[in-house]
Amino acid sequence: MLWQAPRKIIAKRVLSDIHHYDILPPTQFGSCDYHCAVDAALCLVHNAQAAVRAGLVETVVLFDIQGFFDNINITRVVHIFRNLGFPPTLCNWIQSFLSERKVRLSFNGMKSDPIFLDHGTPQGSPLSPILSAIYTSPLLKFINSTWSRRGLNMYVDDGAIFSNAPHHEPSTRNATLGLQEITAWLGRNGLKCDTDKTEFISFPPRRPEHLIGRLITSIHPRTSASSSYTVERSSLIRYLGIFMHEHFDWTHHVTIMANRARSTVRALSILGNSVRGLDYANWRRIFHSLILPVLAYGFPLYSTQPRIKGLLDILQVAQNDAVRKMSGAFKTTPIVPLHYLMAIPPLPLTITKLTDVFRLRIQRLPPTHLLHTITTFNPAADWHLSLNPPTSLTRLLPVSFPPFIYPSPTYESTVAEVAVGPYRASHRVQREMR
Repeated sequence: MLWQAPRKIIAKRVLSDIHHYDILPPTQFGSCDYHCAVDAALCLVHNAQAAVRAGLVETVVLFDIQGFFDNINITRVVHIFRNLGFPPTLCNWIQSFLSERKVRLSFNGMKSDPIFLDHGTPQGSPLSPILSAIYTSPLLKFINSTWSRRGLNMYVDDGAIFSNAPHHEPSTRNATLGLQEITAWLGRNGLKCDTDKTEFISFPPRRPEHLIGRLITSIHPRTSASSSYTVERSSLIRYLGIFMHEHFDWTHHVTIMANRARSTVRALSILGNSVRGLDYANWRRIFHSLILPVLAYGFPLYSTQPRIKGLLDILQVAQNDAVRKMSGAFKTTPIVPLHYLMAIPPLPLTITKLTDVFRLRIQRLPPTHLLHTITTFNPAADWHLSLNPPTSLTRLLPVSFPPFIYPSPTYESTVAEVAVGPYRASHRVQREMR
């Protein structure tokens, strides 16, 4: 749409500056190129697996910022952009873009009076996720420079606090204190955590109870000096659509993905049947665009495990159902000829190929990406990084990384002194705005 064109242009230019000058900390995985939700989950699982294999207790607390996009303070957004060194013209444009907005509610043909908004970012705009990620960048920079033996990763408004210690009690206490600090920061900036979506899990090592202490069953983080709420410990958490078990058992996650793929196939059955409907070519397009991404979601977390056959069998059965539906064959039809007919390889071969592609992707990531640096620089680690315990991430990392060069922008840079984050040498970059 034409009205989106100026916002897309500004979003691309701001995103280019973010990458070239490391404006966002690497612990922010949302609204950035070269990042995805699986990367955030992979870093979280790496910390947990490394801590457990080092004999430590890893505690993870997940939280969600309630009404994040709707409650962002416009004045503070512009102030952060000015502090980062973006040009006054861009800051004024953002101020104008976010100010004097109004909405109407429509229901059954009836429209309400205009409602004027003086806060928040419009959801659906290509610029809103970038503004929201920059809004929380001061929090991540502060935490990365002050916290030890615990850390924070975020995917826009979804956060994961992780802490490790030799015993349950200090590990859980550090994670709870971290949640309280973040809650206080959010409160000072007009935001708050969604207490109903807060989750708590601990990953215990296989050690006797008298060495690691008694299991903590609940935490009681404070929202203010006089109020608190209770979060019960769970043995299974959901983080960015990936289900993590306390013993790193991926059977539950794989089963849910298989059931979702079956539901998708059944919903698509209205498009045709064995007599009339889609041809093989269009069914394959649907399979590769809608069904396979569901089946393989989160595969880097378990694809390098030694005992993966049971997981792949669960996914293969779901793929067999999809292939039979796509080919219009009976349920008793042998599945091998149908795979040849639909030109769809068995799932183990597909997962092997996707794993190799993911390895190549890791090699092409920027050197400041957390998947590159977490094995050599990790303030939240209480174990010796030189030990390099085997995890899902370390099995995917290459021996060496080729040199990385950011793509050159297709425009001349704008006038600004972009303040560089703590993960690069402190300097300022002068740019000229047209």
